[in-house]
Amino acid sequence: VAEMIFTKHELVNVATAMTLEKDKIAYFDEFEVVKVVAGKGNIYIKDASGHGLIYDNTLAGELKDGDRVQGFVGISSPYNDLPEAKPYNVTYADLTITSGVAAEPYDFTSTAIAATDINKYVVFNDVEIATAVSMSNSNKEFSLTINGSNVAFYNQFSIEKTLEAGKTYDIYGFVAIYNGN
Repeated sequence: VAEMIFTKHELVNVATAMTLEKDKIAYFDEFEVVKVVAGKGNIYIKDASGHGLIYDNTLAGELKDGDRVQGFVGISSPYNDLPEAKPYNVTYADLTITSGVAAEPYDFTSTAIAATDINKYVVFNDVEIATAVSMSNSNKEFSLTINGSNVAFYNQFSIEKTLEAGKTYDIYGFVAIYNGN
């Protein structure tokens, strides 16, 4: 005679996982990797419920844009009010990965950003720069006027670039919270 005890964990969607209190454990339902920022540990994810962020340098070195992931267990670990999760007793070998096609960013050129867009991969197309902006490690915060609205930017990924006055750019990024913005 043998006896075994099983614990069934309820799977949660990305939106639910991103609203959990700090240090709460979540067993994620399947999600898609939207974008991996190599060297920074940021893994942006989504499912039908919303968008999220996993922070882990090891997984960021192994997961690829477009991967579908099953078996992820995370612990809620908000950073400066930005919702994110970190792996909880789970490694890449524990996950079931299916390769897929990388997601395209959402076009926010003429759309207002809302709180529900946190961690969403976005693009602002054809942004005309009125005054030159130098992005660097020493100048991480700047703002641009896009369609008459002031949009705050934070150069989290240490991009060294000057946006020249009078030129037009497509600006890719992620909706985030930084210093209350």
